[in-house]
Amino acid sequence: WLVKGGARHARDIYTCPDYDKNPWTEYAVHMVDLLKEHNIHPIIVFDGERHPLKQETSNARKASKVQARKDAERAESEGDVSRAISKWMQAFELTDDMVEHARQTLEAMGIECVQAKCEADQTMASMSLGKGAQHVDLIITEDSDMIAYSCPNVLFKLGHDGHGDLLQVTPDDRRSDDGHGDDGHGDDGHGDD
Repeated sequence: WLVKGGARHARDIYTCPDYDKNPWTEYAVHMVDLLKEHNIHPIIVFDGERHPLKQETSNARKASKVQARKDAERAESEGDVSRAISKWMQAFELTDDMVEHARQTLEAMGIECVQAKCEADQTMASMSLGKGAQHVDLIITEDSDMIAYSCPNVLFKLGHDGHGDLLQVTPDDRRSDDGHGDDGHGDDGHGDD
């Protein structure tokens, strides 16, 4: 949510020296309020340190963001506002200060925040699968990596309007995730796509 909220205002963040809003935090607060309106008790899990095995991926993403920023600046100089906005959104990167601001704001609202050791995915999966002191009934995420964990209930792409895509995995689904669909021949029912 922090990235989504910030990226929507990336052009202003990067081009307006007097820009003093915190759209990454505002969006997270809006989403938490939306959940609370529906009697959902949110627990926000923040990423921890990057896993060393993901350093190459992290470096590639950073290089992509640097290039997007150059492209955005070029589009601005050419007067192509639409392209500039798109590239600023791609260039947006959360800083540690932005994340800390969001965490402090959410904690001040009484929202429970958890710091993962590495990426949040594993911590959320453990919480969803009933491991550890904190159990959750539903994970809300933008990250399709959660599919690999076979969590019972994952809501993807929750919008500010309260709609998203729910994936439910039954215990039978988890027992048969050996790569051999129901017929034992490895067909997942989706053809060769």
